[in-house]
Amino acid sequence: MIDYLALSIGWDASKFFDARTRQRLAAALRKAGFKSDAGKWLGFSLACAVFALVLAGLTAYAATGQLLASAATALACGTTTLFVLHSLPFRRAAKRAEEVEIDLPVALRTAATELGLKASFERALESATRYGAAGAEFKRVLGDVKQGKSFPEALRQMGERVDSVLAKRAAMQLSLAFEEGRAEGLRRLADELVVLQKERVKRYAAKQGLLSLAFVAIGGILPAFFGAYVVVGSAFLDSQFSVGQVLAAFLLFFPLADAAILLYLRSTAPKVIENA
Repeated sequence: MIDYLALSIGWDASKFFDARTRQRLAAALRKAGFKSDAGKWLGFSLACAVFALVLAGLTAYAATGQLLASAATALACGTTTLFVLHSLPFRRAAKRAEEVEIDLPVALRTAATELGLKASFERALESATRYGAAGAEFKRVLGDVKQGKSFPEALRQMGERVDSVLAKRAAMQLSLAFEEGRAEGLRRLADELVVLQKERVKRYAAKQGLLSLAFVAIGGILPAFFGAYVVVGSAFLDSQFSVGQVLAAFLLFFPLADAAILLYLRSTAPKVIENA
């Protein structure tokens, strides 16, 4: 959807950015599967940022009547919009790479089994097309071969399409298997990928345990201490909290902090856990 909008209303803003930024963005757009080019995506991002800046500034000024605060709000919204849209292809490319990596072990093992049974390389690769995002990439490789490309060339392009070192290694091992007709390298790589996925799950579990303690502290312990401090401070100390400040802390700050922890855990969860 957003790629279609960039193609439809985006304008070429290449001249406002250096060559390195354009090259990195073009690579990310290609690996994310977007059809928009770097210039149009940058123009679309700038247009959305300007729109957000103007809308936020007018809304803030209508609500507060303070020019400086409205300008700061507008600048923050415009900058955030530009950052989010500029980084979107990079995040989408990383997500797509992880989706491919999930199914690589079983796909490589299937291809290795077929090669071990003396099947043709095309038949072995076709048997691996059944497995998720990795299978879709292998299916595209077969399509490129039918259009006249060699297997090594089609596999090399597959490695360039996916923002993953593991996918590039898989493409290289498949090229070697095509040239030598042996499947031992594919099996070793599949075993290594499984080990790496287990390590990712272990690291995430450790992070989840630590952040779970923070979630409990922010959701239960800190509000209790804050409530006690408000009562004691208003009775025996000079600190004073208004009703609005207390309500904002209990209804906004603590719930939003807990929600931020949950969103972070959700966004950093390995795909292998989500698909389990």
